[in-house]
Amino acid sequence: MGLEGRECRVAVGSTNPVKVGAVARVFRLLCSPTVIPVAVEPGVPPQPVGLGETLRGALNRAVGALRGSGADYGVGMEAGVVRLGEGLVLDVQACVVVDSSGRVGVGLSPWFQVPGGWAGRLLEGVELGVVAEEVLRRVGIRSGLGVIGYLTRGFMTRLELGEDALLMALVPFMNPRLYGDSMLTVDALLGVIEGLEAEGK
Repeated sequence: MGLEGRECRVAVGSTNPVKVGAVARVFRLLCSPTVIPVAVEPGVPPQPVGLGETLRGALNRAVGALRGSGADYGVGMEAGVVRLGEGLVLDVQACVVVDSSGRVGVGLSPWFQVPGGWAGRLLEGVELGVVAEEVLRRVGIRSGLGVIGYLTRGFMTRLELGEDALLMALVPFMNPRLYGDSMLTVDALLGVIEGLEAEGK
């Protein structure tokens, strides 16, 4: 059992086994989860560009998974690329957790710099995994350890990036007495996302 010693139903806005596995493992810190994979249209391109678009995809997945599933929590995970300046493009995984009362937790994975020669295609919307497999002439990077697994020689995997992002998103739920009424709502997060997108971030 998790911290609260209770069972819970967790709907994941993806059928991707990596994302489902991350949720099954990390949610044990909060409760004893039954994980329900749900195919959800994220409402963003296959390669989100900008933090706003990446968070929007994660939020859409979380809300879409929760809707009609009867679950206690909806989880959305989305990887995107963010241009921080000339020559600096980073990859990050965003995670949004929404509970049945509409409270929201947001988390991000560690960010990593993508090779400069890849940045142009990524910012045009070509998926990181596709670019990596073409440039490196390796098949299966996306379905294995992920690009980060290749770049770190297996020291960190895309599963671990997803777990890190999810753990950060669960922090408010794991500490309700500290966060209480200050927890975000879906509408509040949407406002943040719209602000980021308006600024081109």
